[in-house]
Amino acid sequence: MLSTGGKQVLATSRSVRDEPGRAFVTGLTGILALFLTALLLTALWAAFVGLPMLALVAFFALLLKLWGLVAVFHAFGEAIGRWVLRRRLLPLNAACVGLVALGAIKLLPWSAPSPGGPRPGRRRRHPAHQVRPPQALAPAGSGGGRA
Repeated sequence: MLSTGGKQVLATSRSVRDEPGRAFVTGLTGILALFLTALLLTALWAAFVGLPMLALVAFFALLLKLWGLVAVFHAFGEAIGRWVLRRRLLPLNAACVGLVALGAIKLLPWSAPSPGGPRPGRRRRHPAHQVRPPQALAPAGSGGGRA
């Protein structure tokens, strides 16, 4: 995305950084519009060009999703570069830093222990897993199998 439409993606990244609420609402409105357009096309044009048009709308939706993700990654990576490294990063480097940082943030819930689960380092023992001595398994009055 940065190699084909770099200036446009950087402009989108700046708008995400400057006005994140407006960018979120615009993206949400775009997704809703694409969904309704796909629904309309499949309902009305199914006999004529529904399937090819639906594939085109799906491709366009995927392209817009990737565009927005790259813009958000770039904006986040650029902010991290200014805050941590105290310098400007190249656009591709900023997008990669943003991708890694947001990916790490998304993995945080998986790294924490579950609230009701076992605590790390402690194992729960279940009675069925305990080993019983052989005399305890012999029937009563048999003397453990000896004559």
